Amino acid sequence: LGGILRWTSNPQQLVRVLRSTGDIFSARSRVDLHLTRWLMEPIVLFVIAVGIGLIFLSLFLPLVKLLNDLT
Repeated sequence: LGGILRWTSNPQQLVRVLRSTGDIFSARSRVDLHLTRWLMEPIVLFVIAVGIGLIFLSLFLPLVKLLNDLT
């Protein structure tokens, strides 16, 4: 930001520098958002699969125990 403020003596240059800096930061945030989506999707799917597996395990484990006790 210090380098940008050197252009304050020329308002036209300052406006162009601020706009280009805004465009750069906007593009960087879009890239970071896409990277975050790309990384989070497999993690979320894994967590959901483990959660569903634990639910099925907790539902059927007592049934298996009951069947083993009955035999």
